[in-house]
This record gives sequence, structure tokens and C-alpha cells, in this order.
Amino acid sequence: DALSGRDGLFRSPDTNVWGAETDVQAIQQWLSRYQGQTRRDYARIAERFYRWCLQVRRKALSSLQEPDLQAYQAFVTAPPPDWVQPRKVRREDAAWRPFRGPLGRNSQRHEFAVLGGLFAAMHDKGYLRANAMSGLGRTLGLVKPSIDVRRSLNEAQWSFAMAVLRERPDTPARRRLQLLLELASTTGLRLSELATTRMKGLRQELVDGESAWLLDVIGKGGKLRTVMVFDDIKVLMERHHADMDAAGVGFEDAVKRVQVPNSLPTTAAGERMAAGGTGADAVVPTSNALQDALRAEHLQAWRPLIGILRRPPPRRDLDARGVPFVDRERPAQADRYGALERSAIYGLLRRFFRDVANEAATREGAPPAAEFTRASTHWLRHTFANEAIKQMQPQVLQSLLGHSHLRVTSV
Repeated sequence: DALSGRDGLFRSPDTNVWGAETDVQAIQQWLSRYQGQTRRDYARIAERFYRWCLQVRRKALSSLQEPDLQAYQAFVTAPPPDWVQPRKVRREDAAWRPFRGPLGRNSQRHEFAVLGGLFAAMHDKGYLRANAMSGLGRTLGLVKPSIDVRRSLNEAQWSFAMAVLRERPDTPARRRLQLLLELASTTGLRLSELATTRMKGLRQELVDGESAWLLDVIGKGGKLRTVMVFDDIKVLMERHHADMDAAGVGFEDAVKRVQVPNSLPTTAAGERMAAGGTGADAVVPTSNALQDALRAEHLQAWRPLIGILRRPPPRRDLDARGVPFVDRERPAQADRYGALERSAIYGLLRRFFRDVANEAATREGAPPAAEFTRASTHWLRHTFANEAIKQMQPQVLQSLLGHSHLRVTSV
């Protein structure tokens, strides 16, 4: 009980709004804010940190001081072998361990950002009277960098990449890739936003007396922002969706999962979808025609920006003994409405830029190939930022990118 946190060094003497009496209860209350992949990610980080507190540091989490947190950084940089699992196994497997290997700088930054959120919440809710994590990022050398202009495409690199794209046959796959490249580089959408934003967020309005397409995007922390979508990109969207229809993919009634922003697990409409409804059941139809119209409107509203073009193969999974097998019973489609997964979007762009790098390596006068080998989704976001900053104030760009602080927007 000495390590439970009931008598932690920094426990507040007053009653906390969570009603938590131990560190574990406080962690559980904090995790209850989140859903889906975010919750699983945060729970994984919180669990291994809490285990380290008890098993290695032999201190209650609520008694930790800055030197303890510095020691944890050293620990995750080189975790001992008995804390590392050599292969992926289920959480309940006896071979499970908290780490898959040492954490690099980016992983450390994410680890301590999550733990910083935990400590801040504990302090804010009155569980802790002091926050040992406050301002620690700079001490640990983990301050999040501002936009790196080197991780973006300049005009020559962009022109070469698009030239390589245009040389490909005009297929649904090429049209989808063009939409992805153009959309990401002209709106600054994050990878997660490209995967979760729906057509219901797109609307046409008058801007400075001219008609324009505006897209509502839910970003980090559930923050809503609006970006402009150019007319030619709207046309690319329509062509891509026509390709999905022609391939007979998109809405799959057997699939219940809907990709949504991690910060917002679902909406009222999403809850109805998860239960198998079409979203039109809130209205009593007066005719089959009206029912069909309502269903069509619903499917169009929840249609993804970037979707699948073929039905995915059966997924691999691990059985109770940790043995891989092909699960042919579970629907393989990741999203009820055919949205492309984050990993698939990332993979598409990485493969394309590797192809561009190969072309650059063989063509005289082409940009250096090495830059293309490092390009990814986030490079397109930086490309948008570097062009936009030439035309607008940093505060405006901050809003378009969905940054929480202006210093992150600074280039």
C-alpha cells in the first residue's frame, strides 16, 4: 500500500474531483476521456510507466520528482532485456513485455507528451498539488521542433514528382494518388485527418463574393477548423468516388467500425451507424423514394475523402496461443464507408516517393534522389505551410494547420 499513492509525496490534501484515492484510480479516470486507438496507445504508455515506478524506481507515481523522470528517460532509451518482447503477442500472453525495443527521440517525445498530459490532468483535477512534468521537455531535450523547411518539397522537387505521376497510365489508382497528393499539399491536412474527414464536412459558400469549397476538419484535441478546397481538387474527388462506385466498393453493411478522429470517438450519427442504422431512421419515411433518398444522402455525407478501390484480403490475426492465422470470418474492410486506413495512405505516398527517387537517380538534371527517399505524408503538410507563409500572417497559418501554439507554426 506504500506504493499505491494514497500517501504520495505530492498528493493534494483536498478532495479531488475524480474521487480517486490511488494512482491507479487516477490513471483510470484520465484514460476514460479517450476512446479507440488513442486510448489503447495512452494505456500502453501509462501501464509501462506505472510498472517502472513500482518495479524499478520503487516509488509511488504521485511521489515522483524531476530526477525520477530523467531516470525514466534513460530507462526507455535502453530498456533491459526482460522488459522487451522479441515478437508481437497478445497482451494476455505470458511472453508479453512493455517494450518492443529502445525508444528513439521521436518515440521519447511522444512518450513524455502523453505522460505530461497525464500529470497535467492529475494536477488540474486536484489529485496532485504539484506537476513534476511541467516544463520538463526542455530539460530532457525533447522540446517539439517547429516546422522543418528541410522536410518539405520545393518547387523543382514537386514539379518532378508530378511529372513522374503523369507518366503513369490513367487508372483509378493513379487518380486516387493524384487526389491524395494535391489535397494534402494544398490543405495541410494531417495523415489522420485525411483518413477520417468525411464529405459531410464539404460545403460551397461565397468567400469575398466568389463561390468556394470549404472543408470542415476535426483535428488534434477535437479542434474544428476550416480549409479551402480548390475546384480542380473537388473534381478529382468526384472522379475518385466514381471510381469507387465503378469498383463496387465503399459502404459495407457487415462492417460496424467507422474511422473517426481519435479525440472524438463518435457522433450521434456515428452511434446509430455503429448499431447498424443508416442514419435515416430518425425520420419516418412516407414512401420508398424518400427512404432511398435519405439513405443516399447519408451515404454521401459519410463518404471518405480517400477510399479503397478494391476489397481487402482477409486479415491476419493471432490465436489464443499466439500463432498467426488468416481470419476469413471477420470483415476485412477497415471502415464501414470504405475509408482508406492511415497506414494505407502513408504506404501509398512512401511507395510513390520511392519510385520518384528511383526516377531521379536515373535522369539527368533531376533533383537529388535522396530527398525523395525521406518524403512522407507530413512533408506534404510542410510543403503547404512553406508556400502559405509567403502569402499570409503566421496567426492565419496557425489556424489553417490546427496548431495549438504559434511557435510550432514558425518556420
